[in-house]
Parts: sequence; structure tokens; C-alpha cells
Amino acid sequence: MNTSIEVDPLNPENKAARFNKPVNIGDIFSQTKFPAGKYKIVFDYLGMCGGNCGGTLGIDEGTPGRKEYWIASTANGFPNRLKDSKKWEHYELEFKARFDFHIKWEQWDSAKGEGKDAFIDNLKLVSLEAAQPEDAKAAVVAPVLGGAPAPTTPQSVMYFTAWGKGQGYYVKNLDTSGAAGKITVLEYAFGNVKDNRCVVGVDKAGVGAASDDYWNPVPKEHTLDGQEDKGDNGLYGHWNQLKQLKKKYPNLKVVISLGGWTWSKYFSDAALPANREAFVKSCVDAYIKGNVPDQSGKVVPGMAAGVFDGFDIDWEYPASAGNDGNIVRPEDTQNFTALLAEFRKQIDAVKPGLLLTIAAPAPASKSEKIELDKIAPSLNWINLMTYDFTGPWSATTGHHATLIGGAKDRVSVDSTVDDYLGRGVPSSKIVLGVPFYGYGWTVNSMENNGLYQPAIAKAKGPLEAGTAPYSYIKKLPGTVYRDDKTRAAWKVNGKDVWVFDDVQLLKDKIEFAKKKKLGGIMAWELSQDTPDAELVDTIYNGLIKK
Repeated sequence: MNTSIEVDPLNPENKAARFNKPVNIGDIFSQTKFPAGKYKIVFDYLGMCGGNCGGTLGIDEGTPGRKEYWIASTANGFPNRLKDSKKWEHYELEFKARFDFHIKWEQWDSAKGEGKDAFIDNLKLVSLEAAQPEDAKAAVVAPVLGGAPAPTTPQSVMYFTAWGKGQGYYVKNLDTSGAAGKITVLEYAFGNVKDNRCVVGVDKAGVGAASDDYWNPVPKEHTLDGQEDKGDNGLYGHWNQLKQLKKKYPNLKVVISLGGWTWSKYFSDAALPANREAFVKSCVDAYIKGNVPDQSGKVVPGMAAGVFDGFDIDWEYPASAGNDGNIVRPEDTQNFTALLAEFRKQIDAVKPGLLLTIAAPAPASKSEKIELDKIAPSLNWINLMTYDFTGPWSATTGHHATLIGGAKDRVSVDSTVDDYLGRGVPSSKIVLGVPFYGYGWTVNSMENNGLYQPAIAKAKGPLEAGTAPYSYIKKLPGTVYRDDKTRAAWKVNGKDVWVFDDVQLLKDKIEFAKKKKLGGIMAWELSQDTPDAELVDTIYNGLIKK
């Protein structure tokens, strides 16, 4: 317990609860579990650090791999914002709990507070409306049938990053590693969304990468055939190589993934009713019809036709905070549903059978802002981003993609899948995400073999501290540990602790996907696998191979 009752720094005659140390998992839990329903929570908060001390209020189901919902915080991106004004601030906040819950408080370890600088007092919970019987029944709904077809055979969905060439990973590597013949769908990351259009034909840092995409020839040593890249109807770069790859592997589908963590800023604008139809048309014109600008700015009809077989919408996140500066509106929830319906309408009009998928969040606090039962008919499937549950931004080591939730795990694969199934998504339209990378910390304590221990630094990685591809972690010396209950794996190398999915854990997830009758496995991302595509091969042999 990192909280204690201390003398109020502004009123010595009063005592209040003080956070003594920032944590990653909610520190104070109410002993009482309250029923689902509508509530008002009343409290006083004092932040003494000067800004974003980290006080955060939420509710929690209180079971392994639990559901949670955040009500307020000193940080951006929460439904309500707490002030760190160095004076007591009074709050009365209403919220609706969709599950039975405990109240929880924490001083968030990614904020600026250092401990002993945030206080709460006079906490009271008032029931405004008990959950109605029909609400309880709605917690688990029947799968939504009809609409776009779900996959009839298991899918192996792999992200390919345009910037992977910086680490020597080109389209050719899919061929030489053997991966191309073992995956079903390649997702090209990313296309940008800006000014209510799909950004194509722009080569500017932070905006677009047309040179990598299709303007510049790929060096001879990295082309698929080993010959000079002479282009195809003026099409060069990754896109031309993908077009050639599809000729060699005719069953392979390629989709363009729009957004991602960095390029989701303007999705909210594009999805507005006044912008939606024209936005989707700009994407279809460019990526499906292939009408893209050359380097002079002239749009060449059909130049990029035949590269892409659909769209993956990676909006991070509708009606929820993602990257700093993202535009977020409450009405994103309904607009996202309508946006996907518009995509489905327009791509079906061009060519029935084109793919439409999304990348969707694991935490219930974000997925609850998505109308899962309403978007399912527009989609072929949903790629679950069941990873990044923790990472180098956290002050404590922990699993970032654990299969079965443990007592100290905020999110887990099994609870996320159950949540999506319970909200009406057919199992065949759920594709389970796995990471081809891991996260690492340096610790002082090796209690519990280094897991759930305070971090003193990010572990050294090949490109940036705290993160590394599977191919790098595999080669590190050290000992791999496993948790038989959660199926989690981690490697300890000296005082460094790395959490990652190895082959055995990946096999466990494949078996989980098969048992749940899911639509397949998705992975982020290909360049992080070994040169002989060990992880892709594991998925192929366990899920795809007949």
C-alpha cells in the first residue's frame, strides 16, 4: 500500500489520504463492491506538485484481467480533468458503471508527481440509478450476423512498415524469409489522414512518405527480382514491389492501414457528417482506383491500381485519448460507426469483396467508446491490439501481452476477447493481435524473478531504450521464466527484465484462438521477426497449414 493518512498540509487540524509513491496499478481499492448503475462521486483533491501530479480516479471489476473505467485524472485524455492548483478543489462527478465495481485511486506513474504531493479527502459515493434488469441482460448480447463476410478460414495478418527499410527490411524480405507464402493478409503501415482526405503523394516528415511508398526506385539489391527497379506504369518503391509480390503469391492480399498512433490526429474531423463521404472517396480514389500524384503533382489515373485490396482503419482512438494533440469528440463514437459504413458502401460499389478491417483497443475503457455490435456488419474482421498493456513508460515491470489475466495485470488477452464476444462481435470476426517485440527495464530487485518490481531505468535496446524486436531478445543471454497460470514469458539478463512473446507463448495463443474459434492471428510487425520468419512460421504451422 502506497497511501497513508497524513496531516493536511494546508490545514494541520485535518487529516487526509496521501499518495506516497506513483504506481502503475490502482493503489487504493474500496473494500465494498458496488453494483452496476449510475452514480455521483463527491471528493476533494489537492495536488501540490504544480501540474499533472498524477491523481487518478476510476472503477475496477477487481478480478484478474479485469474491466476498468477511468473517471478523472490530472492528465489529458480522461473524461474529467483534476486541477493541481496547490489548494483543495471540490468535485462532484457523475458516471455510469456497466459492471459491478470497486472504487480505485492511484497516483499515475507516468505523470509528474513524485509521491507525497497529492491528497484526497471527503470521498462519498451516491447512487443515482440502479442498473435496470434490461441493462444487465444487455451486458452479453447475441453475435451480430449478416453484413460483410467473416473469414471462412483462419487468417495470418501481418503489418509491414514503410520505415522498416531503415533496419534493412524490404518487401523482398517477405520472399527470402519464406513469410510471403505463409501469411494471408499484409497490412501496409501507414497512410495519413489530414485535411479531411487520405494523404497520398506528399513527401514530408510527419505528413507523408511518398518517396518510400511509390516515387523512388528501390535499390537493386533490395528488389524482388534482384534487377533494377524500372517501375510499373511510373509506380516505384514499396508499392511496386508489393504489386510484384502479389503476382508471385496470388493468394496474398494487401491492405492499406490508415492512421496508427502517429497519424490519427485528424480522424475525428474526417468522420464528421459534413466530411465523411468526400473523405472516404479520396481514400478509395487513391488506394483502390490507384489515382495518385506523380512527383510533379499531376494525378496519374490508375498508377497505383492493383496494389491494395482494401482498408484497415487504425483510428487510435474514437472518443478516447491517444497520441498528444489528437482531436477527440464524444460524438466520435457514432461517427466511427457511420464512417465504417461509408467505407463499406463505397468499396463495395467499386469492387465487391474488398476487405475492410479495423485495429481495435484492448482496454475496456477505450473499446466501450466503440459501438462494436453496430460496426461488425461493415467489417470483415477486427484486429485486436492485445499488447502494450504495460511498457517502458511504466515505473514497474509487468507483462505487456499476457494471455490469462493475473491478479496484478490490468488488461489481458482472455478478458479482452471475452469483452468483445460479450458485446456482440462474432468470434470469426475477431483476429487476435500478438507482438513481435518486447519491452525491457533495469531493476534492482530480483524478487519474483524481476517481475512486478520497481524499474530504475529502461533496458538498453538496439534502437531505443526499453524496446527491442523478438529477433534481438531471442539472442540475448539470460534465463527465460514462465508463469504457468498466465502463460506469460520473460527473460532476465543480469538486472534487465524483458517481457515478450516467444515461440511457446505464441503457440499457447494460437491454441487459445482455435479454442475460441477466432478468425486468426495478427502481428505487429514483420521486421521484428527473425530473418527466417520464425514467428510467422509458428503461426502458419499452428493455424494456417492444412
